[in-house]
Amino acid sequence: MAWYSIALGAAASWQEGAMDQTQFDNNFGWSFFRADGSDLTSALLAIGKAGPSLGGGATTDDSFWRDPFTTPFINFARTNSEKIKQMRLSVESAQEQIIRNEKSARRNRSSIDGMMLAARKYDHRGRRYEVMQKFSDQYWDAYLNLGDRTKARRLRYYYGAIYNNLREMAEELSILKEDYRKQWLAENRPYWLESVLARYDQMISIWLVKSRAMDEAMRKYEATSTLPSPEEFGLGTRPVPPTQR
Repeated sequence: MAWYSIALGAAASWQEGAMDQTQFDNNFGWSFFRADGSDLTSALLAIGKAGPSLGGGATTDDSFWRDPFTTPFINFARTNSEKIKQMRLSVESAQEQIIRNEKSARRNRSSIDGMMLAARKYDHRGRRYEVMQKFSDQYWDAYLNLGDRTKARRLRYYYGAIYNNLREMAEELSILKEDYRKQWLAENRPYWLESVLARYDQMISIWLVKSRAMDEAMRKYEATSTLPSPEEFGLGTRPVPPTQR
């Protein structure tokens, strides 16, 4: 992922006059991947822009491991919903470009696996924000209207032993964990790998624990028509209606 920046810096220092980046991108695709055109380069650049596009005052790695069941996380999701949507569209487009063009790469094909893993991690991160914003909004709606069982039953998408949005997030992380393991072992020795994989396990556990907590909360709701406070449950402060923002 870093070779593009290294090559760009070298080319800019060697040549005279202004840098034609479009030409450089076409040349990079051939020089690095031995692939015609600039589709793989475009995908690489889109993935590289995904993290900075969200900002958030943390490194990309730090933000990936943030606990989603916190008020700052929910607030970030609400404030940056459009940026998150655009980021997901961008990395999903990058994945499609890679799939269409990966067979054309005749050099450094191992780098493509790393690009795909990075794109899928960004996509998961964006989906995590979207799931949490919707979960928070729907939970608050049910909490403020406890007598309306229709609103409460919409929360079924977040609990249940077979399938729900929270368990799905855990499953996505399990797949990413195994892909990360393969990518690490393809490039490095096993040393320190388990310490990184433990962070995946910790995040997976967060989602599964909350899914079970939701199941218990809904059982109590059926008996008492009450729900735990959204803030106590890790779902942030009450959403501000759009007209008041």
